[in-house]
Amino acid sequence: MGVDMWAVGCLFGELLLGKPVFPGCSDIDQLSRIVHVLGNPNEECWAGVSNLPDYGKISFAEDRSGYSLRQHIKEGSEEAHELLSKLITYNPELRLSAADALKHPYFQVEPHPMAASELRVPSPGVFVDDDSMLSF
Repeated sequence: MGVDMWAVGCLFGELLLGKPVFPGCSDIDQLSRIVHVLGNPNEECWAGVSNLPDYGKISFAEDRSGYSLRQHIKEGSEEAHELLSKLITYNPELRLSAADALKHPYFQVEPHPMAASELRVPSPGVFVDDDSMLSF
């Protein structure tokens, strides 16, 4: 479940930022971008991380102490950033569950979500490409 909530955090961050939070072009590049923002995972932020089978095989020299997710994603309210930081955290045991995320104050402050009955439904059609649509 922790992995799924990390993914939710990445999607939420992308909504705030308007682009991917960690836009890596390979596995190593992806890890490098995460470490650039969150720092190297260590026992202080993720108890037991050094016991993982591949821990220590890759390390990144950057010391990001003092840097934060908030500095990487400046958009959004304080509530949005608190929620984001509880989703994008190394230790999966510390990540919010889906149920706890929905109870977060971010979802209680203005603007409130629209009622389903108020949402506009797009007209049916056939999409030809990304820029055009044929209607019936």
